[in-house]
Amino acid sequence: KLRKALYEYFEGYDEEDMALILDNHAYDNSIIGLTEDDRLIYDYESMVREFMEDENCSYEEAQEWVDYNTMRALPYGGPKAPIIISLTTKDLLERFGD
Repeated sequence: KLRKALYEYFEGYDEEDMALILDNHAYDNSIIGLTEDDRLIYDYESMVREFMEDENCSYEEAQEWVDYNTMRALPYGGPKAPIIISLTTKDLLERFGD
């Protein structure tokens, strides 16, 4: 339902001006927002959990798949590539230390 609404929202946009909708795997339930310049915002942990549920795999397997097949592709998305953020304190502490 969300995917249909997104495609309707972006109808009429030139492809280069349209937000990249991650469609190599449907992370619709991981979308948490849209920027003013129409870039989709996804929650990383939610993406991993969504993949785990859809593919019936472990956290590590899902994380590896998301990192390799999605995160690695972001630089090729151009200026409208989605933004993927982590909302967990654990991730922040790992990155910035305690």
